[in-house]
Amino acid sequence: MKLVTLLGLMLFLGGAQVCAAADAPKPTPAQRILDSRSAITVEGGQLAGTGAGVLHDATQHADYVLLGEDHGTAEIPRFADALFTSLVPSGFQTAVVETGPELSTQLQKWIAQPAGVKQFVAFESRFPATTAFFSWRDEYAFLRHAYTVTGGKLQVWGIDQELMGASGFLLTSIQAENPGPRSRALLAALLQENVKADAAAYKSGDPSATLMMTVSRDKLTALRASLQTDGTPAALRFADALLASRDIYVNCCNALATQSNRDRAHLMKRNLATYLAAPGATRKKLFFKFGEEHLYRGFNVVRNNDIGNYVAEIADAAGKSDVHILALGTGGEQIKFAGMGHWTHATYSISDDEHVRFKYLMPFVDAALPTGWTLFDLRPFRTRFNAMQIADKDFERLVWGYDFLLLIPNTTSDDPLDPSVF
Repeated sequence: MKLVTLLGLMLFLGGAQVCAAADAPKPTPAQRILDSRSAITVEGGQLAGTGAGVLHDATQHADYVLLGEDHGTAEIPRFADALFTSLVPSGFQTAVVETGPELSTQLQKWIAQPAGVKQFVAFESRFPATTAFFSWRDEYAFLRHAYTVTGGKLQVWGIDQELMGASGFLLTSIQAENPGPRSRALLAALLQENVKADAAAYKSGDPSATLMMTVSRDKLTALRASLQTDGTPAALRFADALLASRDIYVNCCNALATQSNRDRAHLMKRNLATYLAAPGATRKKLFFKFGEEHLYRGFNVVRNNDIGNYVAEIADAAGKSDVHILALGTGGEQIKFAGMGHWTHATYSISDDEHVRFKYLMPFVDAALPTGWTLFDLRPFRTRFNAMQIADKDFERLVWGYDFLLLIPNTTSDDPLDPSVF
């Protein structure tokens, strides 16, 4: 066949394909949502339903699995437990969680022994408001069971800042390193200030009254400078954690909140990089469990390229695979912070004013199965996405930022390990 004829045929076929594509009906968002759903649940600690098979196929060869969530329900940590259990045969033995590195070191000790929960409760009694989330029963049970199903090989990597009430824990930890006289004097003054700040915070219920948010940066930098002379590497590490956490919290709720979010994301990335720098760590498969806004690919809902995007970039650079799953309750009850030293079991709906940030999810909520949990596979939406003419940027961010969406109706509230402590 002559070259000209061949080229003509190719052009004709290409044009035919374009015409066929143009003539094809535009994908309907509502129909796509219905086509993407499957049933999933947890039975006997295992994932079940047709959605379980969908998740298994997507995650069995993954290197990183990231679970974004809304905190405070019993069902989501139970889902996390079953999901992680399903990943263990594929080599997952590391949980990267939304706590600080220093607190995660303590969690690692507690989950490794039957009496650990009592030690944890005693710790919380001494240092309240130091542990994020895992002082709740189902959250702690997730870590404890993950330790069991990995045959005691689970590693807990906390990469977040230390919690708002952690100043007493961090200062006492520095003190236990037995630094020199100048540092001890600075520590004594800060510990005394911490006692007064805690008393004010618990009397008013206001977390902004804690030392973490009231101490001057100069006092902490003076302590750190002194520890460089008469302290240990561990003491310096505790001081750095206190400084970084203080800087993030001070600006968390003012005009500099955007910078606080950036600082927090930077800290999480640095902390993860530190863990990955350990010998053999880059070969580990990692399971991440964080609040939903942190685990998007690309920019998240607060216009921040957070830890989820960092992990996606690491995966891309190393030729590895990452799967991002968003799990949310659509309504029911959840445990909520009600001021320092107080929890409440609150009812909610994903359509109420407090959850207005999830308004873009309503097409999925409306399409959820009439009973049970619904898993939506978001990956097919990326094919001919523009043809759907979706104007909602949050919807678009979801489709490209997460691979799956799990919606759970009628959630129940998680509970503190010890209701008498925060």
